[in-house]
Amino acid sequence: MTAVSEPDTPAEPGFVSFLDVAATPWRRLPNFPSYEGAEQRAGDELVDVMAGLVADVDPVAIDRTAALPDGLIEDLRAAGFLALRNDAALGGRAASDYNAFRVVERASRCSAAIGQLIAVQNGIGVPALLPSLPEGPLRDIVARYVRDGAVSGCSDTEPGGQNNRWRETVAVPTQDGRAYLLTGSKRFTSNAPVAGPTVVTAVVKGDGAPDRLGLVFLDLASAGVTLTARHDFLGSRGLPNGSVSFDAVRVPAEQVLAGDAPAKAGQPPSVGRLLINAAPALAIARECRAIAHQFVAERTMDGRSLGDYEQIQRFLATTMAEIHAMDSVVRWSLLGRDRGFEQALAKNICTVAAWEIADRTLSVLGGVGLETAASKLRRGAPALPVEQLLRDARGLRVAGNVDFMVDVQAGRALLVRHAERTGPELDWTGPLECSELSPANREHAARLVADLRRLSGTCARLARTDVETVPGGEQTQRLIGRIAGVLLGELAVLARNDAAAAELTDLHCITAGHRLAGLWHELAAPPRDFGRIIRSR
Repeated sequence: MTAVSEPDTPAEPGFVSFLDVAATPWRRLPNFPSYEGAEQRAGDELVDVMAGLVADVDPVAIDRTAALPDGLIEDLRAAGFLALRNDAALGGRAASDYNAFRVVERASRCSAAIGQLIAVQNGIGVPALLPSLPEGPLRDIVARYVRDGAVSGCSDTEPGGQNNRWRETVAVPTQDGRAYLLTGSKRFTSNAPVAGPTVVTAVVKGDGAPDRLGLVFLDLASAGVTLTARHDFLGSRGLPNGSVSFDAVRVPAEQVLAGDAPAKAGQPPSVGRLLINAAPALAIARECRAIAHQFVAERTMDGRSLGDYEQIQRFLATTMAEIHAMDSVVRWSLLGRDRGFEQALAKNICTVAAWEIADRTLSVLGGVGLETAASKLRRGAPALPVEQLLRDARGLRVAGNVDFMVDVQAGRALLVRHAERTGPELDWTGPLECSELSPANREHAARLVADLRRLSGTCARLARTDVETVPGGEQTQRLIGRIAGVLLGELAVLARNDAAAAELTDLHCITAGHRLAGLWHELAAPPRDFGRIIRSR
């Protein structure tokens, strides 16, 4: 589809810009970002290399033993996948964000644990932070780690939980000011059992300044660092993760960043969150589709092919439509410019869809879906790992931050944005012109406009109050975040306007409309005192 925008408007409006119709009265859907030519060829090459690396890996063994294959990290290092997004001068592959996503997704088709190890390294580890570091000693240190192919980690979540505003881990300056002493503990440290250089969040004290959140760069081999436990999870078995304690660990002052550190120190960058969560989610969804189609093609019931039954057809078609939407949202979020808000929403869009697809696939397979892959192998049956994929998918809804909190944060961000807006009230200028769409999808586009208008108006109305005391509190914020995610999915598939996938777009938008009806109903419901209900028992 060719998009036509008003004069003096951005060429590639994002989701939030599309909401700001007072400043940008869009009359057509925005351009869908392209992916072709040299970038696509580079991505295809990287995916082929990754496919070769995991060709002989046994995913059933990884899930059974919770251990990655011997030599895997060395193979990843040799292929440049430990510096996937870094320049060749640092031993990297200079991959774009979307090509890095494709590599992680391909690795995750074999094992979510392998994909997430690569994602942590390249999404929130020291290679990901290198481009943002200023020239100086710290940048030189980090560049050396990247050039050497060191596995890195990220250490943020503490025993008290992830969403506290502050951290109990503290960095206190030494008397001479040349170093800090780091003390505290972290419950979940990504890649800890195999990592060297690691980014640790802490409250930085002293220097005559108020306490502030900061980032501490250190090697887990440093004196005073102890790996106190190695964790096994519900899904992603084999993923390196563990608890770490810091006992007055001496860290040179130049390896501590404060002041310029993000307000929510340690929050995974949005691209990193997509690599860690959305890429494995899309891999799981695609594996589930392949398994379901294979199973249905081979089964009969009462002399009829299983694929002839309407409910099975509905399940398979819905899965295909949701995968199309997931893929469209990822491309929209990573190939377009200024898509930070979309990247934040895409985490839940992809992980929740993957969970629903895995759950639906298990239902299609019935008892065979519930049986483990190892059990199938023992009786000589194909090792279709649906039970494992279901576990992997559920874990992704928690990794990086639990799903409902991601929705709360997205909804709050929209309310704050509307509270800070200046200028005239929203002024939609008539229906969207989208004649290139199929008739059914033109109707969906018209409803999309109405729902976007409704979301903008709702946010504007609620933003007139203090965001901290918005009616309905966190539930209102969560529902606004969920609504925004559903609308982004519709916007992405409609703007993509893939003629070969017109029916999938139609099916996705029908499902989205049903979800939106429920979400709008919830948002309009009067608040309940759930605390009173709990206290009464």
